[in-house]
Amino acid sequence: EVQGDRVNGYWLHPNGTGPFPTVIFLHGFPGYEQNRDTAQALRRAGFVVFFFHYRGSWGSGGNFSFAGARQDVGAAVEYVKSFCDGKCKEAPLDSDRLALFGHSMGGWLALMAAADRHDLSCVMALDFWHASQLSVMLREALEETGKDHPFWQEQQEVEEQFSSKGA
Repeated sequence: EVQGDRVNGYWLHPNGTGPFPTVIFLHGFPGYEQNRDTAQALRRAGFVVFFFHYRGSWGSGGNFSFAGARQDVGAAVEYVKSFCDGKCKEAPLDSDRLALFGHSMGGWLALMAAADRHDLSCVMALDFWHASQLSVMLREALEETGKDHPFWQEQQEVEEQFSSKGA
C-alpha cells in the first residue's frame, strides 16, 4: 500500500535455501511491456524477484503519475527491506544484496532511485526510457525535491556556461 492505494505485486522465489540476493523489478511504461520473461530469468539465476505495478497501472489502485511511480519505487524498497529480517521463511533474503532492475521507464526509475538512496547494492537500467531527455527529467525531479540538492546546483552551473557560449 502506498499513500492509501493498494499496489499489486508478487514474489518469485528461486530454488535453494538462501539467503538470496533480491531484485526489485521495475517494468516499463504501463500498458506496454511487463518483461515477466526477464523477471523469470533472474529467478532462475538464483535471485528473489519482487515484481509490482505502479499505482494506477495494471490493477493497482490510485492514479498513475511519474512522480507517483518514483514514490512507489521507494515504498517497494522499504517493503522488501522489511522482509530481510527473516520474515520470509520460504526464501530468506540477503539484506546486503538488494538491487533494482528496470527496463525502459523502469530503467529511468531505477536510476532516479539510485540518486536518492544509498541502501542498494546494485542498480541496472536496461534500455532506459528517454535517455535523450534525462537531463530535463532530472531537472524536473530535482525541482520537486528542492534546489539545495548538489546535482541541481551543478546542473544550473552547466546550463549557465552553455548559454553564455551562445549555444
